[in-house]
Amino acid sequence: MKPVALLDGDIIAYTAASICQVTEGLHGPLEVPTFNEADVRFAVRRMVDEWCDKAGAGERVVLLTGRMNFRKIVAPSYKMNRVGAAKPVALGYARGLLLEQYGARIVEGLEADDLLGLMLTGSMSDGRGVVVSVDKDLRTVPGLHLNPRKDEKPVEVTLHQADFLWMTQTLTGDPVDGYGGAKGVGPVGASRTLGGVVGVSGLWASARAAFQSVGMTHDDALQQARLARILRTGDYDKETKEVLLWHPTTPVRLALPTATPSSPTG
Repeated sequence: MKPVALLDGDIIAYTAASICQVTEGLHGPLEVPTFNEADVRFAVRRMVDEWCDKAGAGERVVLLTGRMNFRKIVAPSYKMNRVGAAKPVALGYARGLLLEQYGARIVEGLEADDLLGLMLTGSMSDGRGVVVSVDKDLRTVPGLHLNPRKDEKPVEVTLHQADFLWMTQTLTGDPVDGYGGAKGVGPVGASRTLGGVVGVSGLWASARAAFQSVGMTHDDALQQARLARILRTGDYDKETKEVLLWHPTTPVRLALPTATPSSPTG
């Protein structure tokens, strides 16, 4: 049976919008960015088809990020560095295509990464699903993955590998997403801290100790772990629309933020 391709719609929409953007008018301040709708439709269709082909998929599911973001409740600084940054003018059109023509799924308050993680470890945990994305952060989720720009075939990420990468991200942070991790800890330091440790409880204990060694607290470490964690099955209650924020013993329920019509996307 052919697998189901779980497509990162955020990457598809942004890439298609970027490569199709052109400028009109005089050079300098009078240039106006614009796009041709047919070009965007072609770019989206080509990426969807190519990604599915590379995954050897018989079916596909496209996931998109909703408005608002529960991580901004966990840490208001989350992705604040992106506020005001120019986006491709065709981004909204490309997202609309994925929603209307490809049946893309969206949950307000969650990112596409979270929906991918929930599906891969939930309804697709029997190995039917393959996450297709160029985003390396998704390798913090166990299951089958395929980077269409690098991989020849799906790669299996084990639970230990996923947890190790998640705790590595907790320690190093992600400047692109606006959280810093443990002060002064980079990839080498994180690898030294976590190397040889087995099990999420052990990884967490080592990571927490590293935070405390640089003058940070247990709560600091917990906040970073929650920001770094892409949701897995059990981390979201569909009925109550609550995220179960990760905790080493007892998860904390957090209601998804309410999106308003004027709320920004992403």
